[in-house]
Amino acid sequence: MHEETKIFLNSLLVIVFVFLFSLGLYYLGNLSDPGEYFQIDDNYVILYQSNESAIIYEHIPIDKNRLRDSVDVINEIKRHIFPTIEKWEKINDYILVKQTPNEKLIHYFVAWEYQDIYDNEKSLVISDNILANDKHFKTVLLNPTNYWVIDSKQKKKYGPFNEKEFNVIADSLNVKFKYN
Repeated sequence: MHEETKIFLNSLLVIVFVFLFSLGLYYLGNLSDPGEYFQIDDNYVILYQSNESAIIYEHIPIDKNRLRDSVDVINEIKRHIFPTIEKWEKINDYILVKQTPNEKLIHYFVAWEYQDIYDNEKSLVISDNILANDKHFKTVLLNPTNYWVIDSKQKKKYGPFNEKEFNVIADSLNVKFKYN
């Protein structure tokens, strides 16, 4: 292959990547807007808070001397609650969440997490594979509405639950979620 062709193809690849990245940022809204970040408590944050693209995640200490690998990433993303967050409420040490899973945005966020390790195209393929085969994500996408309980003090996330299961758990914890 000629050197000019290689340069042209690499330039085209960069342009396509920048376009897709810009499109993703446009779709999610202006991510640099400080109004799209809210500290729930010392352990949890909600990011990109809007009707469509909110994500609740646990603070995970990052060891800057160690590179993340695929296992680290999948373990981290399973600790998140992905869009669409319909409602959340902090009651005592618990964060109660009502979620309507948005497969397109979940796919985007999962792929985004892998871009530290892989290129954009491979990240999208990995995201497809995870959503199709991983038991956690298959369960998340199964119900039209999910409910979650996060024990912020213990840093544990429970769910997804259907409404009936959630009410039993909330009653046992003596917390009432005003989700209607």
